[in-house]
Amino acid sequence: MKYLLMLTFACLTLLAKAQTNHPDGPYKEYYENGQLKQEGFYKNDKKIKVWKTY
Repeated sequence: MKYLLMLTFACLTLLAKAQTNHPDGPYKEYYENGQLKQEGFYKNDKKIKVWKTY
């Protein structure tokens, strides 16, 4: 049981990390209604420059 929990946690951690990889360059995120939520710039999977949140 303990092994199963550890394996599950490891898989979830890997999935969460895989979803946070962002390509270099400009980034925009939108609300469900289509309005701009935030915009900025990524380099080496890190936020750089000034980010605007609306």
